[in-house]
Amino acid sequence: MSLRNCILALPVALASWLAPHAAFAQRSDFERPPIDYLNAAVNDPVAQLAKRIESGEAELTYDPKFGYLKSVLAALDVPVSSQTLVFSKTSLQLQRISPTTPRALYFNDDVYVGYCRDGDVLEFASTDPQQGATFYTLEQTAAGTPSFIRDRGGCLSCHASSRTQNVPGYLVRSVFSDASGRPRLGSGTFTTDQTSDFKDRWGGWYVTGQHGSMRHMGNTISTNDERTFDREAGANQTEMRRYFRTEYYLTPHSDIVALMVL
Repeated sequence: MSLRNCILALPVALASWLAPHAAFAQRSDFERPPIDYLNAAVNDPVAQLAKRIESGEAELTYDPKFGYLKSVLAALDVPVSSQTLVFSKTSLQLQRISPTTPRALYFNDDVYVGYCRDGDVLEFASTDPQQGATFYTLEQTAAGTPSFIRDRGGCLSCHASSRTQNVPGYLVRSVFSDASGRPRLGSGTFTTDQTSDFKDRWGGWYVTGQHGSMRHMGNTISTNDERTFDREAGANQTEMRRYFRTEYYLTPHSDIVALMVL
């Protein structure tokens, strides 16, 4: 091969060599051995329930109104009283979420369960003692045996970001939501934790319960001008019927105590 042809071929050879290395470099450390997050065996509560269903030790009952929701909450020992409601389009089934059809979240110390009215799936985030936060879906269909599908990376665009210290984890966001539930990201967002100011919590969420003179962002639709965002309008609400049809949820509440520990 002539020198000229060698020079012309060099970029192609380099590209062929670099491509797989670049793809590998883009993988997160937790995806590589020894952690091997996406492929390692897990033993979190959802994985345990899946094994019991497969062996015939447990079964889930399908309800025409709520699908497997009530049955799976009982099987995972998740209390209905933990229900919180979010109306911002900031999760998997965003086309199902709006101020009139909020997404419900239920939780205990180890599991989160997400439910959308008329949703295609139930969503789960479950804590494995070795792998940490692990994510699943369960199809909301009465046909066949219910089967949990483990996420293989789709959830990690949000749940393994700088907001979770770049490892799989949980997060609660507070956003300025418009009348359709779309977040106005240009207005800023807040990641909520135990250090967050009360006034910056629960934008895009419904909140029930008394909280005195303190004000939060819940129960309120954002306008084009965030300087006029009305925290007073959503304060100290005790029921949700003015916002949406509560009969489509297991409880008419999105309790402020549950939100504080979510």
